[in-house]
Amino acid sequence: MRNQRQREVHEWCAAAFGVEHASSVPQRAVRLLEETIEAYQAAGGDLEMAHRLLDFVFRHPVGSLNQELGGIGLTLLALAQAAGLSADDEERREFDRVLKKPLAWFHARNEAKNDAGFEVNAYPVNRGALVVKQENVDKIRAALKARTKYAACNDPDAPAATFDRVLGWSIIVVAIVLLSVVFWAAIGS
Repeated sequence: MRNQRQREVHEWCAAAFGVEHASSVPQRAVRLLEETIEAYQAAGGDLEMAHRLLDFVFRHPVGSLNQELGGIGLTLLALAQAAGLSADDEERREFDRVLKKPLAWFHARNEAKNDAGFEVNAYPVNRGALVVKQENVDKIRAALKARTKYAACNDPDAPAATFDRVLGWSIIVVAIVLLSVVFWAAIGS
């Protein structure tokens, strides 16, 4: 089930941002860091602590991407349990919310972020990433058009309090480690 959603998210990313961005490990890591920082900020995180944590993480040896991804997953599950929420339900709810918006909206936001200097396309894409087939992109676009009814909890304008409770500041540690792994692996090769 989750592997299927992972493929669907990848195909959605390819439709919204292009195959190169969807398959670029460093680019996806930048976006993971961005989302993690936003969650940290929404949870009342302190900017000074975030800077100290960044320095702390980068002073340590680089870990392996697979282990750091596992750490992110475990940390998310622990936070969800502590908050009395289902990480799986929140992930599904967020994907449904995202699918409700037009791809052009995400494409424009991505371009603005790239123009602000957050594009790492100088690095090679992950050649082992899922291949995006045009018919799958077309299916995602068709699903976007077909999705018109959503429960109130899937309303994109509804308060994000439940999502904020799931993601606490501690996940930023794992995301920064992941970013450092990707960054050092990219410049070391």
